[in-house]
Amino acid sequence: MIFRQLFDAESSTYTYFIASRPGAEALIIDPVKERLAEYLMLIEQLGVRLVKGFNLQAEFMGPNNGRRNARDWPKNAFAGGE
Repeated sequence: MIFRQLFDAESSTYTYFIASRPGAEALIIDPVKERLAEYLMLIEQLGVRLVKGFNLQAEFMGPNNGRRNARDWPKNAFAGGE
């Protein structure tokens, strides 16, 4: 099991990476946009394929927040290029 908890002091946000093993599919919970480069480096270091992302901080979400945040990630960040 791969589990990483990261903390962004500026936004007081905890971000989580979860995967069953290296090479497996992974998910990210509550990513901070300004930390994108750090997350991509960690994904490469862990050898996982990011397939899902979740924002559980509903108080910060607007009606199109999920779509807008998905555009911030490079196309190849998620398995299958989406």
